[in-house]
Amino acid sequence: VGVSKDGTILKAFQFEEGEEEEAYLSKFTLNHVSDLVFWVRKDASIAYVNKATCERLGYTREELLKMKSSELTLSYDGYGRDSFWEQLTQEKTIKSKYKLITKSGDPITVLSTSNYLVYEGEEYNCAFAKDITEQERENDKLKLTQFSIENSHEMIVWVQYDGQIFYANPAFKEKTGYQKEDLEGINLFNIVES
Repeated sequence: VGVSKDGTILKAFQFEEGEEEEAYLSKFTLNHVSDLVFWVRKDASIAYVNKATCERLGYTREELLKMKSSELTLSYDGYGRDSFWEQLTQEKTIKSKYKLITKSGDPITVLSTSNYLVYEGEEYNCAFAKDITEQERENDKLKLTQFSIENSHEMIVWVQYDGQIFYANPAFKEKTGYQKEDLEGINLFNIVES
């Protein structure tokens, strides 16, 4: 049995020359990447979390290791977890988007890649998740802006620097009589002059 540089106990391994340092480097990397990393057992107990997971969710490592992954997710109940595991064992890798709940109760949206691994006879979901909460908020704002432009009663037209129209909302088309096909290649300055 060996002890790692951070004090945790490692199982006895027969390392080839240079592999021990590589193992420490791998562990250091997992602990310090910005993505959230989870190792979850089939019974939903959490076997490993990295530093980013603890920081983003607001829990200590010890708290998370005592929890079930179902306590952190909005999407998976017992039935959902069972069907997820069945799919994971068949496909070996699943990409999904779901919500996690922070210790303060705030939901965050993550894009996750779950990987089916078996280590010393035990099944794990090794998941790498990226927090996309801010991107989701920005996308929602863009969708609202697009909806507002499309449904405005005012004419809205976007032109390139040379006057070529590359977008016109329905109000513009209705008030000018131009159809989408008619606007391709038309210069706004020609329309304004006529």
